[in-house]
Amino acid sequence: MSVTHRRVNVVDDVVPRTGWGAGWQHGRELLVADDAEAMAPARVALHQDERLWERQRSAALDALMRDFSPAAFDAAVARVACA
Repeated sequence: MSVTHRRVNVVDDVVPRTGWGAGWQHGRELLVADDAEAMAPARVALHQDERLWERQRSAALDALMRDFSPAAFDAAVARVACA
């Protein structure tokens, strides 16, 4: 499964704080929770608050295009090749 495909699947999800390394921010591209007890209400809020959902969805899709577009991939490969 590609990174991009996987990220699209978590746009509507809550991610454990220790498992996120992409530089996305809590409340912007995703909601972050430290454990299952905190995760449940955060996920409910995301699904019940249409403005939160739309804002977060838009930010996550923008981040996907910024971080995982073909141009971003090419730039990363070029940085590694030149290192």
